[in-house]
Parts: sequence; structure tokens; C-alpha cells
Amino acid sequence: MDTATTMTEPYLSSWEFYSILAIAALTSVVIVGVWKHFRNPPANAEWFITSGRNLQTGITSASLVAFWTGISSTLIVTKLGYELGLSAVYGYAVGMAAPLLLLIPFSLRLKKDTPLAHTLPEWIRWRFDARTHKLVTVLSLLLTLWYALFALLLSIHLIQGFTGLDPYLLLFLLVAVFTIYTAMGGLHGSILTGYVQCSIIVVIALSLAVFFCNRYGDIGIYEKLSMRQESLGLQMRVSPSTIIMVGAFSILLHLGLTFVHQPVWQRCIATTPRSHIQVLLVAGFASFAISIALGTVFGLGGQALGIPSDQSSGIMAVVLNESLGHNALLLFILIIVMATFAIGSAELVGGVSILVTDLYKHYWARNTSDEHLLSYARTWMILLGIGLAILGSYLISKDLPVQWFYFTGSLPVISVVPPILLGMFWQRMHGKGAFWGVLLGLFAAISGWIVAAQREHGAVNAEALFDMSVLTIGNLAGFAVSVLFTVVLSLMTRPPKRRPVIIDSFLSSKDIREQDIRLRFSFHSYIRYIHRVTDPIASFVLYFILAVSFIWIVLIPLLIYLWHPRLEHGMFVMWLIGALVCFLLTGGYLLLAPIIDVFQGEDPIVLAFQSDEEEEHVSEPED
Repeated sequence: MDTATTMTEPYLSSWEFYSILAIAALTSVVIVGVWKHFRNPPANAEWFITSGRNLQTGITSASLVAFWTGISSTLIVTKLGYELGLSAVYGYAVGMAAPLLLLIPFSLRLKKDTPLAHTLPEWIRWRFDARTHKLVTVLSLLLTLWYALFALLLSIHLIQGFTGLDPYLLLFLLVAVFTIYTAMGGLHGSILTGYVQCSIIVVIALSLAVFFCNRYGDIGIYEKLSMRQESLGLQMRVSPSTIIMVGAFSILLHLGLTFVHQPVWQRCIATTPRSHIQVLLVAGFASFAISIALGTVFGLGGQALGIPSDQSSGIMAVVLNESLGHNALLLFILIIVMATFAIGSAELVGGVSILVTDLYKHYWARNTSDEHLLSYARTWMILLGIGLAILGSYLISKDLPVQWFYFTGSLPVISVVPPILLGMFWQRMHGKGAFWGVLLGLFAAISGWIVAAQREHGAVNAEALFDMSVLTIGNLAGFAVSVLFTVVLSLMTRPPKRRPVIIDSFLSSKDIREQDIRLRFSFHSYIRYIHRVTDPIASFVLYFILAVSFIWIVLIPLLIYLWHPRLEHGMFVMWLIGALVCFLLTGGYLLLAPIIDVFQGEDPIVLAFQSDEEEEHVSEPED
């Protein structure tokens, strides 16, 4: 597929784009600077990477939504809606949301097993062995780099198409901005700016969607599609086969991007046990609502307006420019810049967390001081930013089809998912099974992907490799082989010994006394708190997630299969209004919840930083 946005002349002048970039950059840098000035956060690596482990629901949910759906909903889902219709929009949206919901019981387990972990690979090391830890660490680090590169390349490709600016200059400017403010604020700075970026994305995207529908009317969009008879059947008929095909592909893609993606786990680690359940629930439902709304309005809107297919990669931008004018296009570019900042910042913090915790501290400098770790973290963050710029420049020179480049992301990491799923709750699971399951599953995913491309298309080229069915086969092969070898080898070996709960931190008691952070660690109250919260909630949440997933993935496609619905005037209006209302409700929550959280106090037990006197007077929290 051609991912270029065809145009005869730039839609935006260079000064207009630089003005947008300056607004986005100054907003992010100033927010982090003001927060550091007034809050004066602790100057230690532990806080830099975990933000004190006491973040609350609202701000963390918004940050997760900004980097999880900002690019996908505005560029990927709208393109699928334009090309394959409502069925593809629904299937892809379910695939984005379901893995986030499924992650909840597993993240609760991680908090219970390793309450002071900094990364997912730390849990892998505790649960399995050192070689599995090294393998998963490398794959997790590669995933963070790959996801940041995807966002950068796709944004640059789109911005260049509308401005005609030099892509290498765009790459340097974008990377420089999010590297600077992330090195200043660490995880908390990334999450704080993520909330602001999410607010801007949600307000602008929802407003533009409402204005577009108000201009043409829900019936007007339907009538315009009706005049294009060749697209009406594809766009308006809800096909169970398309839902299953796109849904299966999306679920497999996002399983890898969720369960092995450090920024997602990092937001779970940085929140309280109760809060992080709500964070993943809100992020899952918000990603579903936003994707459905934007895919319906601008995907079908592009077909209704007769936008040429060679402009489908930037269909939302083209629709806005054609229907609402130049100012709407400016706002859309602001959305893309903010989403790129959110992704780049989250991936930088995630990559540095892995480098500092899983490589440097575990294998090279076990007894290093916290001051050195913090300096090392900031240095590596700058080096990672430079590395992204270099790799991005190389990939730009190769002129890759960047939009579909995103879809290959789960292939190297899909084999890591089964050991995580099984290892959390199956005590028989063994390190040998995990290692060979991941390694052989990785080989099977890549091999199955290439073989499927050859069999389906007769050649191994870009068009064949980026075909959705080919990618699905590769992911399925990697997942299945990983499950097989993980289970078989675990059953063939002796059961692993029970391991003690990890009580490990970058900070020693001496460090904490010197920095006057509540004087001393009190691990026991924190661990008791984790166990009391996770035990009664986990089973209920698991059943709830299974019920929601069953409705989304099985029941609705089954009803569609039996019914074969075609959205006539009335049903189309209900679908469109329902999508916008859900977007409004979830967007409103994302905007208001952090403001409400500001007026709520912090639980000192959750912070796990207490003096001996405080320990004596603090009772265990209520369930």
C-alpha cells in the first residue's frame, strides 16, 4: 500500500508548523520546570524511575491513553475505517482495549510477588532465571526503541507531506524536545506532560469530530455514502468475518505491545494497587471509545467526501482540511505533535529503566550509589535520544512504508507473552521452559511470517510482508510454539522452588536518612498492604475482564454473524451518536479525574517511606 499523502503543494507553511511545535515544546518544558520548582521531588534514581509508587488514577490514565491511542486512533484506525469500514474499526478497537483489561490480574500478581520491582524483566528474573531475564530484557528494550521510532517516522512522514519540510530536521527537533523535558522530570514529568498532551488530544479530536458531524449531519454522511454505491456495501455492512480477521490480528499485535512493553508496566508499578486497576480499566475503555468514534467519523467521512485512496494514510487530516478548513488542519498537526511527544517520552523512561535496573545494576554495578544511578539514568536518556535520531535518520533514508511498519511490532515479542501468562499463576512453570519457549517462539514467529508471505503472495516483498493475514499467521505461530515448548519443558523438569518476595530498592536506609525522605524504609507494612489489596480484588477483576472480553470478542461477532446487519439510516445515527457520547464520557473523565485526585491525600503506607515512629502509629488500611 502506498502510504504517501499525495498533494500538489504544501497545505501548511513552515512558520505555521514551527509555531505549533514551539507551543507544544514550551508547554511540555514549562510544565515540568514549574512542577520541579514548586514540588522539589527527591533527587534519587528510585523516584526518577517509579515516581514514588503512589500515583493516582486520573493523571496516570490520561498519560497511558496519550501514548497508547494518540497515534493509533488518529492515523491507523481512521485508515482502516476508510478502507474496510465499520467492521475493521470495531475489530481493531477491541484488539487495542482487550489486552489492557487482561493485564490487570497479571499486574496485580506482579505487585504481590515483587512489590518493589522497577521493570517487568525484574519479575522475570525473580520468577525464572538469569538467562531468561537477559533474553526478555533485550527484547523489551528493542520494543521500546521500535515503538518510539514508529511514532517518530509516522509523524514525520505525515508532517512532511503537509509542510514539505526536511524530514531529518523534523526528526531532530521532535527528539530534542521530548528528550530534554523527560531528562528533567523522569517518569513523573513524563506522566504529568502526558496528562496535558492527552487533554489537548481529547479536546481537539472530540471537537473536530462534533464539528464535522454538525456540518454534514449524521444522515448527511449516510446519504453521501449512499451516492457512492461502490463503497456503501463495504462501509455500512457489519461483517463478522472482517471483525474476526481484524480483531484477531489486533489482539495478537497488542498482546505483545502490552505485556512486554515497559511503559505500560511502568505505569502499573508507579501507581497504588487500587489505582492501577482503575488506570488500566479507564485506558482500555477510553482507547475503545476513542478509536470507534474517530474511525467512524473520519474513516467513513473520507469515503463520504470521495477522498482519493492514495491519501488514506492521512485520511483524518485530509478530511479536516476539505471539510473544516485550514485551522482544523493546524489543530490536527498539534494533536500529532503532542502524541509523538507522549510516546517518545514514555519510551525514553521505559528504556532507561531497563538499562539502569536490569543491565547496569544487576550485572555491572550491584553496589553503586543512588547518586551515581541517577546520573547514569539521565546520561543514558540523552544517549537514547541521540540513538533514536541516528536510527530514525537511517530509516528515513530507506523510505520504508512506515504506516504498516507498526504492525510488525509484536512479532519479536509475542513469544514472551505465554511465559508471562503461565508464570504468573502456574507454579509448575520452570525457567528452562520459559527460556526455550521465548527463543523458539521468536524463531517460529519470524519464520512463519516469511513463509506465509511466500505462500500467500508468491514473493517476499513489502506488500506481502505487511499483509494483515500474513502478520496474523506469524504472530499465531510464535504464540503457539512458545506455549508448546513452555508447557512441555516445564513438565519435564523439576518444579521450581518457592522464592521469597523481592525487597529491593535503589535506596539504602542510609541514603534515605541522608536525603530526609521519611527517614527509613518500612517494607513490611507496604507488603502487607499489597497482599490485603490484591487478594480480594484479583478474582473479581478477572471475572469482570473475562465477561467484557467475551461480550466484545465472541458474543457481538456471533450476533452479527446470525443477524447480518446493514446499518440503515436509523441504526447508523444510533451508532454515530453512541460513539460520540462514549468518547465524550471517557474524555471527560480523563480531563476531570486528575483534578479531583489533586484534592485527595497520599497514603503514607503506599509510599513505603516511614520513620520508626510513623510505623508504630499507622494501622493497616481498610479493604
